Amino acid sequence: FGDARVRRDYFFTFATEFTVLASTVAVFRFAAVYWGTTGFGAYVLARRTLSLLELPLLLGMALAVARYTALASSTPASREDAGSYFAGALILVGASGGAACLALLIFARPLGFLLFGSTAYAGVVRSLSIAVPGIMLHTLAYAEYRGRVAMVPGNILQAINRAVAPVAVFALPGLTVGEAISVTGTLWLAVASVAIVRSLRRRPP
Repeated sequence: FGDARVRRDYFFTFATEFTVLASTVAVFRFAAVYWGTTGFGAYVLARRTLSLLELPLLLGMALAVARYTALASSTPASREDAGSYFAGALILVGASGGAACLALLIFARPLGFLLFGSTAYAGVVRSLSIAVPGIMLHTLAYAEYRGRVAMVPGNILQAINRAVAPVAVFALPGLTVGEAISVTGTLWLAVASVAIVRSLRRRPP
């Protein structure tokens, strides 16, 4: 903790994670007020389903990107390989995420019944086909920042997507649960895509 940059990164990271935690609590509170008991339950279940899908669909690539990017960055001879590790992870996760999104769209009605107890929630299931790639790209982009120890832009990305975006959606009046999930996923996709493009330009594969 003697280095000023290290202290700054630790402080910024802890502050960001506590902000994300506070945002999560606020989001659930807003959801309860916005939709009432039934809509709140559907929203919470949709967010939980998203979390459950994210981990297996990432195929361990978030941890791999952080580790191999850090390893390549610490070795001058391997530094040019960092972009290739990141691009490879994007291809693998793109394949698994694409298959999952296709399944969510095709089997929206039976999955709506299975997850929410009614086929009327098929629209919520379809909205996950936007949120799933959004959160996966965000996680990979954040992992790449961690691997480069670029914690300031990484934590800014984390704060925008994990803390600000879910709360900002509730400023839009009249959204259904599915529409709120779709808007949140669209914001995640847009912000994460900008971060990914910047990273690939910095270190081309």
